[in-house]
Amino acid sequence: MNKLIVFFIFISQTLFAQEHLEPANDYFSSYKFQNKYYPLVRKYLLDDFKDLHFAKVTILPAFSPEYVVSVDSSKKEYFIIYRTISKKIRSNQNNKVFEKEAQKIEFKVKIEAKLATLLNKLFFEATSQTRYPKFEYMEFRGQKVRVPSRAGFDGTTYVFSVF
Repeated sequence: MNKLIVFFIFISQTLFAQEHLEPANDYFSSYKFQNKYYPLVRKYLLDDFKDLHFAKVTILPAFSPEYVVSVDSSKKEYFIIYRTISKKIRSNQNNKVFEKEAQKIEFKVKIEAKLATLLNKLFFEATSQTRYPKFEYMEFRGQKVRVPSRAGFDGTTYVFSVF
C-alpha cells in the first residue's frame, strides 16, 4: 500500500510539474509498429478493467514491462489495482511463445471512497488541461517531419484516463 501511495504522490507531482499533459496519438495516427503493439497492451493489461474507472494510468516504458494502475469500484467498494505482465510486450509482439508464457501479475488494495474521489479529481484536473505542444520540423529518413519540440523516441509514455 505504501508503494502505491508513493506512486500516486509521484504522479501528482509529475502532472503538475509539467505545464500540461499532451493528447495521446490515437490508433489511426500511430506508427505502423504500434498497430500490433496497442492491441496487445489492451489484451494483456486492460481488457478486463471496467470502462468507467475513477482514474487510470497506463505506463509504457521503452525497456521494461508495461503496467497499469487503476482506481475502480465494485459494489460500493473502492480499489487501487496495479497490473503488469511478466515479460515486455513491445519486444515480444511477434513471439508465439510469449502468448503461452506471459503472465499477468496483479495487486489489489481496498481504499476509502474519499481517496478514490480525490484521485478522480486529481486526474480530471490534469487531463482537463491537456493541450497540444508547440511543434518544430526536423529531418527524419530524408523527409522533413513535424515533431513536438521535446519529442523523444525512447523513454516512458504515460496514458492517463478518467471518467
